Amino acid sequence: MIIVSACGVSACPSTYQVTPMDIAPNYSSTITGLAGVGQLGGFLAPIVNSHLINKDNGLVWVVGVAGGLYCLVGLVYVLAVKAQVHGWNDYQQIPEGESYDHHPKQQQQQQQ
Repeated sequence: MIIVSACGVSACPSTYQVTPMDIAPNYSSTITGLAGVGQLGGFLAPIVNSHLINKDNGLVWVVGVAGGLYCLVGLVYVLAVKAQVHGWNDYQQIPEGESYDHHPKQQQQQQQ
């Protein structure tokens, strides 16, 4: 069972690591950087495990909670994530030599 799950775990990163490139190729590095915020589980797992392991059949609890969360998050990912390019991925390119200022004060100063 451990060998089967170890093989399955190695296949999982190929899904969530490629998704930012599928949904927004122009902003994939930004999305990937923001996804690092979701690594909170790596911080909380030892704390939760230390409380669960002290119960009767503690190892069963640890493996059960980890496996249940893994399956739940995987199911949400499969149902919620669609690998299609989103509309906000497209942007207008600024012609060479022009600036792109939205700040009203800067625009007023430039006009004077």
